[in-house]
Amino acid sequence: MDLRSGDPARSREFYGSLFGWEAHETAPEFNDYVNFSLDGVMAAGMVANDPAIGQPDGWTTYFAATNAVAIARTIVAEGGQVPFGPHPVADIGLMAYAIDLAGAPFGLWQDLTGGREFAQARPGAASYHELHTNRYADVVAFYAKVFGRPVKAVGDTDEFRYSQLMADDATPVAGIMDFSTFAPDVSEWFCYFGSADVDATIEQVERLGGAVLEPAMDTPYGRLATVSDPTGAVFKLTSLPG
Repeated sequence: MDLRSGDPARSREFYGSLFGWEAHETAPEFNDYVNFSLDGVMAAGMVANDPAIGQPDGWTTYFAATNAVAIARTIVAEGGQVPFGPHPVADIGLMAYAIDLAGAPFGLWQDLTGGREFAQARPGAASYHELHTNRYADVVAFYAKVFGRPVKAVGDTDEFRYSQLMADDATPVAGIMDFSTFAPDVSEWFCYFGSADVDATIEQVERLGGAVLEPAMDTPYGRLATVSDPTGAVFKLTSLPG
């Protein structure tokens, strides 16, 4: 995933203090893109948010692609859009920016380096990605078709309608939640970051100038919370198994 930030310097300070990320500059031809690492392993990216684009600061979830060009064609064929890419990023990969048929943006990344390691499922690293959508059935079918992955239904009631995109029979890649009865206008991907102590991390978010949007609560999937960074980018926190 990567972050669009209207104040990259402040975002670097916030996430560096909160998660222990180290920022790495890239070459000027990459539009001052910044890579974040956690203990030497890639954790996330960041780009300055251009006010002319008219998008709020926020996080974008990227899906790994073995053939970004073919996937982009399938996205369009299934009713989505690909307003950018796939374009080469030097000789390290192909990147595309897409929008699903309900209006939720996401990215594609085809790695050409032989497979870079990404930090995940540990404190300060991505732990999960979840889509809140107002066109649940259509969107589930869309992602299953686009990525050719199995889909597992977790809940199917008006109170909790939820499916998971699976990497295989046992490993979830991401979740899709029906939000049509809660917020009919919502169609957005959210990133979850792992925390050893969600309540302590929330306190740190506030000390660093962020905000708590949904207080921590215990769920069957761990202790969860929704927060925002100082420029308004929203992300979620999840407890990790002890």
